[in-house]
Amino acid sequence: MNAATPPNETSSPARKVDATAIGVDTIFVIIFAAIGYYTHHDTLPLSGLVSTAWPFVSALLAAHLLLIALRRPAASMISGFVLWIVTVSGGMALRQLTDEGTATAFIVVTTIFNAATLLGWRLAALIARRNKAHAER
Repeated sequence: MNAATPPNETSSPARKVDATAIGVDTIFVIIFAAIGYYTHHDTLPLSGLVSTAWPFVSALLAAHLLLIALRRPAASMISGFVLWIVTVSGGMALRQLTDEGTATAFIVVTTIFNAATLLGWRLAALIARRNKAHAER
């Protein structure tokens, strides 16, 4: 790269962390949908997984796009709270719009599971970073 060539922003460490966060979050939301579907049907066809997951994955990805537009780090705790709230509320809104179930018990389980996963891994990473920084002193 010469002086006239701008650095590639898509390969920056921050973008790699954001891509990892998007991937981890998406996996957790799909796991949530898989567990939920299987609990009620004792089987897990791809169509059932997709029909259960799409509202929440769509809301999650919309929230990630918002964070990218605002240049907020996806792996931060604050971003985790935004992602959690948007994923749960947006997913429920999309389910309601498509005449899918939004029973109170489902809302409670959805809220708790997604808080535990979307916030939990961020908290674990934060603690690990702090412990590493403390050990390096």
